[in-house]
Amino acid sequence: MGGLDLMLWDNFLEQDNIDKKPGAVFTHINNEYNFFPLWLKHYSKYYAPEDIYVLAHNSNKDFEDYLLEGVKNKKFNLMPLTLLSWFNSSWMCQNVSIFQWLLLQSYKTVMYADVDEFVFTDPESKWKDLKDYYLNFEDDTAVVKGYHILSDPFRDAPIDINLPITQQRNRYLYDSFLDKPLIATKHAQYNYGQHTTRNISGPMRDDLIMFHLHYIDINWVVEKDNNREKKDWSKKDLAAGFSSQNLPADKTAKMGNFFANYMMGRPIPDKYIGIL
Repeated sequence: MGGLDLMLWDNFLEQDNIDKKPGAVFTHINNEYNFFPLWLKHYSKYYAPEDIYVLAHNSNKDFEDYLLEGVKNKKFNLMPLTLLSWFNSSWMCQNVSIFQWLLLQSYKTVMYADVDEFVFTDPESKWKDLKDYYLNFEDDTAVVKGYHILSDPFRDAPIDINLPITQQRNRYLYDSFLDKPLIATKHAQYNYGQHTTRNISGPMRDDLIMFHLHYIDINWVVEKDNNREKKDWSKKDLAAGFSSQNLPADKTAKMGNFFANYMMGRPIPDKYIGIL
């Protein structure tokens, strides 16, 4: 096939946006009993059930039954995955990048968000909400502005999932490491953790906010992490120290990490109270 033929083939493969739906969102999870219901509740406000996708790897029987019930009730689309090692950053990164490309064949915009990442538009911006944002999105990608929502592990009550998170936790902390290109109109070749891409870049958007909920409830994190044995982790990830904060550990050590972040935080602005 000559050079001209290849160009024609590439043009043929390029889908016309006129045939695509406006937006999709997806996540990649493993037995997330606490965070996933919150994630689904949040993004269901901005995306129709048929446009929400869940890559679920190595689910246990109870969580698989829970997910299948959600599919039966048409709340989201499910893609079961499996791998011998539980935590493998390279494998997960490839899954996210490939599935994002696949969704872009049918959608104008695609957002990826970890199960503890909640994206929304700043109430003082020109956007009505996240749906209004992606309906009018024109960049290749955009970088969210990321904050940890913090908990005092010694004093805060357990999270009540029936109440807004920002009415139960009063501090947050900006972290440039959370400034991630989560929404895109072009295929993103993501690096580990989806913090950056190898191929596309976009502007930092002060009006596109991401709250990271890893630190909202010490018992959630300890329960989840200690159900995952270190022997099931990718040896490559262990050697590199990827996501070491998720490794099984003594609760006292995790409480110290929670409290250190809490002390660095500042009050959540009134404009964000109740938004999540």
